Amino acid sequence: MSNTFIAINSFPKSGNTWVRTFLTHLCFDGSLDSIPDKYRDDLFEAPTFTLPDDRAVRFYKSHDQNLVRKVEDRDLEHAAVIHIRRHPLDVFLSHLNFLHLPFEKHSQTRPAGNPFITSFSNFDEIQEKGMIWAFLGVFFVYGTLNPRFTAAGSWWKNTNYWMDRPDRGMPIFRYRYEDLVSNRAAELIRTGRLPGQERGGSRCGI
Repeated sequence: MSNTFIAINSFPKSGNTWVRTFLTHLCFDGSLDSIPDKYRDDLFEAPTFTLPDDRAVRFYKSHDQNLVRKVEDRDLEHAAVIHIRRHPLDVFLSHLNFLHLPFEKHSQTRPAGNPFITSFSNFDEIQEKGMIWAFLGVFFVYGTLNPRFTAAGSWWKNTNYWMDRPDRGMPIFRYRYEDLVSNRAAELIRTGRLPGQERGGSRCGI
């Protein structure tokens, strides 16, 4: 069983699921289950992808503010990390949109459930009730709208860790969500080959 992984790391609401979606179509059969969620799935049940050097790796999603070394007492080795960062105000607005989802939806997406007692049905209601500045103040003080999700930390601490972390023999592919949305192909070419992209081909690349 392969214990070698490629992590897709980001702060919550930064486009991780979007990136996972197109990676599953590039590298697997298009099923999002091919790249499991660290917080609710068994990473070791994910399908493997063979790198050009014949290493078998698995992908997984994480919002942790540090590199995951161990899951349920099982060690994780990493061939690479794909890091996605998004403008903090866009993260803030995306998180607000997420918070108005029904409680049942939050209970299925732990640990990013709604930490607030206040309920609202949409963004317009937040503005009408004059709560927008209160929520924005929470985000700027704590760097998050879900301080109970301690693994992710704040947007600033999480982002700075991944931007400042030396490669140390493990490549880190850093992408801005906005650049990927506007021109995915150009951004992937600019930053080099994705982990696993075959030379002369494009099974897991562009």
